[in-house]
Amino acid sequence: MEIKKDILEEDWDDLDGWDNWDEDGCVSEIDPAGQLYLDATTPVGTGGAARYQDIGSIADGYYVEIKFKGDTWGGAANAWGITLGVVSGSGEDNFFRVRIANDPIGSDDGLYIWDNNNAWVKVVAKTWDDNWHTVVFYIHNSRSDCDIWIDKSPNETPDVTDADCAAGSAGNDGDVFIYGYGNAGIPKPGEYHIDHLYIGTAMTLSVTDLGSGADATPAITGIIPVVDVGAGVDVMAAISAAIPVTDLGSGAEVLAITNFLPVSDVGAGSESLTLESLIEIQDSGVGADVASKIDLAIAFFGLAKPKVVSYPIAKKVAYQIAKGVSYPSAKSKYL
Repeated sequence: MEIKKDILEEDWDDLDGWDNWDEDGCVSEIDPAGQLYLDATTPVGTGGAARYQDIGSIADGYYVEIKFKGDTWGGAANAWGITLGVVSGSGEDNFFRVRIANDPIGSDDGLYIWDNNNAWVKVVAKTWDDNWHTVVFYIHNSRSDCDIWIDKSPNETPDVTDADCAAGSAGNDGDVFIYGYGNAGIPKPGEYHIDHLYIGTAMTLSVTDLGSGADATPAITGIIPVVDVGAGVDVMAAISAAIPVTDLGSGAEVLAITNFLPVSDVGAGSESLTLESLIEIQDSGVGADVASKIDLAIAFFGLAKPKVVSYPIAKKVAYQIAKGVSYPSAKSKYL
């Protein structure tokens, strides 16, 4: 599972839309390409490298995902490690704030949440290394509780359930900020990289989540909420409803189908043949070529799923279509 990314999808290709909140000699910049570098290695006293953006209204029941690494974990007193904040709700009634740190003064290594008593509470005891880590948060129950997954998919058991995150807000609905802290003296400077920051309203499937056989049917139902998602051509009708034909204009958009649809898994089939195995990725082009790929999927469903012919024969017909042979010609060759 992965975040839908329909509120914020920041892969740090640039800093467009992000205000510079650097303080005390710290620097936030893109370095290397595709990563936000938070440099608090030479602060004047205790300082933070930081960025801020107002992304608009955020409703209750949202996910936050951050991928980060601490090259050097630093900070001092009440400013340490990486701090991420999101303000949401009508009347700005929730200020979700998390700190990820090693060696915070007076506390232990781990992950901390700002709670209803306006205090940092350790919810995960963990010493962070200098490798990449991904943490997912689900803020729910009128923005009062938070579930947390560390380096695992959100369809697995969370590391933390219903952590108190019901702190009142000090900003505006849609405020998002991220800090990397360091200190010139004790304990030490800080240096961090952020690979991505996502905020979304739901979870969706990633390629590796699609199982085989009957498992794929509920998986696809989760992606395409259409009541007639069943077997055979009904599935194609559902796809047409979810993905308008006019959108199938470029290679990348066509590949969106192959990313979530194992053809013969739909409808509780036993085979695990996928569109990728029938269509070479580089062949997913534009125009008439797109139509042939759609014909291919329809051909495979129409022949194999209702058991009109044997699976090997249906596969041969599909391969002919992948090579550019028309559907009627491909059928007549083997039937």
